[in-house]
Amino acid sequence: MEIILNGKKHLLEKELSVKELLTSLENEWNIDLKGAVVLVNDDIIKKDNWEEFQIKENAEVMARMGVEETGMGNVGDKILKHHLV
Repeated sequence: MEIILNGKKHLLEKELSVKELLTSLENEWNIDLKGAVVLVNDDIIKKDNWEEFQIKENAEVMARMGVEETGMGNVGDKILKHHLV
């Protein structure tokens, strides 16, 4: 199935939970996403819901990692910017 991940098409073999997707990306990209802010179709998915929330076909997923990686900026401001653009 196809989703949009951080603005780019990404193929998944099957429907995954947010947690399963992030675990897969951590292994593929060799990065730590435990502190990521995740938006699916512009809705913030709280970390408490990562195991239950399923990524559906054609979902648009945004994993905000920049603030955690660089220590610069504010996640809330980045989410607001995402909604305004």
